[in-house]
This record gives sequence, structure tokens and C-alpha cells, in this order.
Amino acid sequence: MGARRAVLAIAAKDILTWFRTPSAIVASLLPPVAFLLIIFVVAGAVGRNPVALVVEDTGPQAQRLVSILEDSGAFRVQRTTPVEATHLLDTLQVAAVITIPASFDDDYRAQRPDPVNVQINNLNLDFTNDLRRSVPAAITNFYAGQPDTPITVGVAESDLRPHDVDLVQFELVPILVLLLTIMGVVNGGLAAAREFEDLTIKALLLSPIGRGTLIAGKILRAGPPPCLWRRWCLWCRLPLGSFGRLAGIGCRHSRRSG
Repeated sequence: MGARRAVLAIAAKDILTWFRTPSAIVASLLPPVAFLLIIFVVAGAVGRNPVALVVEDTGPQAQRLVSILEDSGAFRVQRTTPVEATHLLDTLQVAAVITIPASFDDDYRAQRPDPVNVQINNLNLDFTNDLRRSVPAAITNFYAGQPDTPITVGVAESDLRPHDVDLVQFELVPILVLLLTIMGVVNGGLAAAREFEDLTIKALLLSPIGRGTLIAGKILRAGPPPCLWRRWCLWCRLPLGSFGRLAGIGCRHSRRSG
């Protein structure tokens, strides 16, 4: 019983010291906050690519292709003029410029080659590959919806979850758990180092407690807060109905032919 009380007293003393030391609080909270800000910035740089869409044809087929591109979910489409699109691409505000030429409907009706011009800023291979896959997929969807389409094989997608999970939602809980665990370890180390700086370690070593009790108190100070925070992070997600979505995104694909 005496050893247990000593362990709890050592841990409580370190926690109270932490609360009374503003510099320790700032040193503990600043890295996690900075890391979370970095995650938010990185999350904004991935996902749907910003593209400029130049539509030079007002025909029904061109407008149908425009609708497919805007609803594909693979782009953040911004309709612009050719001059403005060039400026956006040169200033890195968009990753690509998609141009539907003025002869799109005429070439489609005449069954002539009907290219859609795509100018990609291939500075980022990840963005470049996403665009190289997404634009042909949108054009395939365009032709698959035609009554005389030669495409007889399609993809029937069935999502396992009602909502897509973005990068921030997917990584929020694991990152918080990691950061809070690191905070506990770092603050536990700082508490032990403070005993040597303040010369209080001599009093602790000369007190009638074993060194194992002293170490257990330091570990207890660093251990339970991360564990409690981990449980709090997980349980707070349950009432919001979003914990299940944080497990990831899954979908079943089946091939159908006609």
C-alpha cells in the first residue's frame, strides 16, 4: 500500500508541475498543433485536382461531355477562357487545361477523330497520373452513354460506406493517438530531467522508497494520459457516426456486359 501511494504521489506531483509550467505546456502542445496544420495543408494538396476547362463548342455533345467532367468527382473544374486558362496553368493554380474544341460536335456526327486537348503540368507525377487516368475514364463514360456505343463492358460500383472518407478524416484519429503518445513520452522524460536540474532527485533517492517505485511513478505520469486520450478520441467519434468511416474506403466492383 505504501509503495502504491508513493507511485501515485510522484505521478501527481509531476502532473501538477506540468500544469503550473506554461513553457512545458507550450512545448507539449506546439508540435502536435503544428503537425496537424501540416496534415491539413497536405490534405488540401491531394485528392481532386484543380483543372481549367475551356469549352469552345456549344453543341449538345460537347455540353454532355462537360457535364460528365464536372460530375466525375476526379476534378475541381473551373470553366475559363483560353487566355485565362493559360495564365492559371503558368501560375500553378491548376494542374491541367482541358479544351473541348469548336469542331467537337461536327466531328462526332461525322465520325471523324474527335480529340479533347489536355495540357498537363507534369511537375507532380502523382497529379499527372491521376489526370492521365481520369480524363480517359470520363471520355469512356461519355461514349458508354451513347445509344450506338461500341463499348459493351462497364463497371458497376457499389460502395461499402454511404460517404467517402477524405484524407483528414482517415488520418485524424491515428495521428492524434501518435502525437498524444509522443507527448506522454517526451513529458515523462522532461519530468525526470527536471528532477536532476532542480536537485530533487537526491531527496527522492534518499527517501524510504525503492528505485522501482520511483521509476514506476515516472512511467505512470507518462503512461495513463496518452491511454486516456486515445480512448477519448475513439469514443468521441462514435456519437458522430463517423468512426466506421474512419476505417477506410471500400467498394465492390463487378463487371457487366451487354
